[in-house]
Amino acid sequence: HAFGLNYSERWGKKAELTGSYFFNRGIATADKLTNRQFVADETANERYDETSNSHTENTNHRLNLRFEWQIDSMNSINIRPRLTLQQNNGNATTLGATTLGLQTLNSTDSRYLSDLDGVNFSNSLLFRHKFPKKGRTISLDVSNGYAPKKGESELNSVNFYAQPTATLDSLDQRGTLDVRSWNVAANLEYTEPLGKNGQLLVNYRHSYQQEASDRYIYDWAEATNGYDLLNEPLSNVFSNDYVTRQTGAGYNFSKNPMLNVSARIGLQWAELANEQVFPRAATADRTFFNVLPSGFLRINFDKNHNLRLSYRTNTQLPAIEQLQNVVNNTNPLQLTAGNPDLLQAEQHNLFFRYQASNPAKSTSLFFMVGGGFTRDYIGNSTFFASSDDPVFADLDVQPGAQLTLPTNLDGYRNARSFFTYGLPIPKIKCNLNLDLSYNYSRTPGLVNRELNLASTNAFGTGLTLSSNISDKIDFAISARPTWTMARNTLRTSANTEYLSQNSRVKFNWQIIEGFVLRTDLTHTLFSGLSDGFNQNFWLWNLGIGKKVLKNQRGEIALAVNDLLSQNRSIQRTVTESFIEDVRTNALTRFVMLSFTYNLRHFNTGKKASAPAKTEEELRRW
Repeated sequence: HAFGLNYSERWGKKAELTGSYFFNRGIATADKLTNRQFVADETANERYDETSNSHTENTNHRLNLRFEWQIDSMNSINIRPRLTLQQNNGNATTLGATTLGLQTLNSTDSRYLSDLDGVNFSNSLLFRHKFPKKGRTISLDVSNGYAPKKGESELNSVNFYAQPTATLDSLDQRGTLDVRSWNVAANLEYTEPLGKNGQLLVNYRHSYQQEASDRYIYDWAEATNGYDLLNEPLSNVFSNDYVTRQTGAGYNFSKNPMLNVSARIGLQWAELANEQVFPRAATADRTFFNVLPSGFLRINFDKNHNLRLSYRTNTQLPAIEQLQNVVNNTNPLQLTAGNPDLLQAEQHNLFFRYQASNPAKSTSLFFMVGGGFTRDYIGNSTFFASSDDPVFADLDVQPGAQLTLPTNLDGYRNARSFFTYGLPIPKIKCNLNLDLSYNYSRTPGLVNRELNLASTNAFGTGLTLSSNISDKIDFAISARPTWTMARNTLRTSANTEYLSQNSRVKFNWQIIEGFVLRTDLTHTLFSGLSDGFNQNFWLWNLGIGKKVLKNQRGEIALAVNDLLSQNRSIQRTVTESFIEDVRTNALTRFVMLSFTYNLRHFNTGKKASAPAKTEEELRRW
């Protein structure tokens, strides 16, 4: 269920208020089948299979406001508050097992319930002042945020562990979670004109962020007939403070409309202080210094040909869940924990884009290529169920389960490219579009303390033939296959290749005045996945609509979705430690009767005080 409302009003010629409120409530029931093939050494063949059912209810309220006040020709203020309220509760049952060849290493039959409430409030105030000299400005941007969340959980499970000795264990636990997060930041920027087309800018930014997380897990106590036994290994009280100071300078050169160049460099000093109060007192302080350059180039050769080149660097702070040194046993076989020794990551990205069109020939071309790398990438260190690593004893958890910890690693790379060319085919009154794509990623990870580099190469192509026959008939025929190759340095026998293809025919026909027939037929193919996950099915939607009311602004439509009742949901995920196939239940055939009314404009007979917001502008608010 969803409801949204946008509002806009001008107060005189100098002030404007815009806002939006959005409410949605979603209820989802998912039946999921998971097959996970782990990447270990060549002698291991460890895998995890899971069948789960979950029911989730999620409610959101979002309120956005924007107030703009042009005080005078030299000064302006912009205020943007945002508020989100979220409620989430759900339950899930899981049957899972880890096997090594024909041997069962562990298994679980568990039920997990959660009830969470969260608030996210942020606000920014931007003040701008223009000096009499053109191009000389000063601005102050002050922002703050507050995002607490609280919740309760319940876990009931029966678990089997084959190592180090065969053990049958049961869990009956309740937990509480209290996370507080707030931040404040200020940015001061000054610009000074240099020559006719240049501009110098200098800025200073200071920010402070604090996060705190209190998590307590209680076991059932028969003596008191209640959840009174505090489980210290699974409980934790943790906080972190993050302070950044950044100063920078830049240069902008603009020779409209042909050329726009900007270059910036920033010097950032950051401090990250972690403090653990329970179950053991501990502190960890980190300091960072980063040089963060960035640049942008845009050349408009003419109104139909342009290119853009951009380079950007930024830092990424670990989330408090990644820093908090406490074990999460939501899935008793797939444990996770934080790492208070994590460093912030530094990301570098470079992108190039070229666009050209020929209106006389109705052709268009677009090309994009880019990529990046990350220093101190926040990856994962995974210890398999068959491992007897001392880390299990260090964290006081049951051996025989899988454990994953975040860790900093170098070696992350990514690249992507996309090319498309369109041209008309006058003889059949159609347009033809051809596109090619290539995506690459290399993700480092530790598997039983051994480095694995997981690389993915995805090659895709697409062909679309769309009609331009008449205003009464519209159709499009498309095919889009993608070939993916996954490679691992640790275990080459786990390398895999798979194909996914999506082909579609879409047809719209205005049969007689006011009546429209719509149909589309989609063919989906997956090949090369795990046994039982390859798919080959058709999805056919069919509907008819009748235009009604003045100027045909309304439409009544009757549609049948998935007429053949074959819809399925398949997803493959490749990581540094496993290759996973997931099949989830999907909504199949259903009939929908709908009424649509197009609010094209409001005509009050009065002259508008300001141009109406476009749909895209309203969506941004």
